[in-house]
Amino acid sequence: MTGHIALLLIDKEGDVFLKASTTRPDIALAHDEVLLKDYSENTGIIEPLQRAGVIGPELRVDFCPVHKLLLSVPPVV
Repeated sequence: MTGHIALLLIDKEGDVFLKASTTRPDIALAHDEVLLKDYSENTGIIEPLQRAGVIGPELRVDFCPVHKLLLSVPPVV
């Protein structure tokens, strides 16, 4: 378990349409950061997430792009 945020896009039936995030146990992320999978079936996902106000600009690249999550996320206890 990495403690990373899972960013899932859910369709109107409640099914997972796309898993936008990925995890890597060797990459440390802040509580409000998300590691985005921007390749394969997720190619092009970053721009729509930014336009929707879900993520901010790219902070850095650690295997995949790291973005600040702009949505409120309660701390994991």
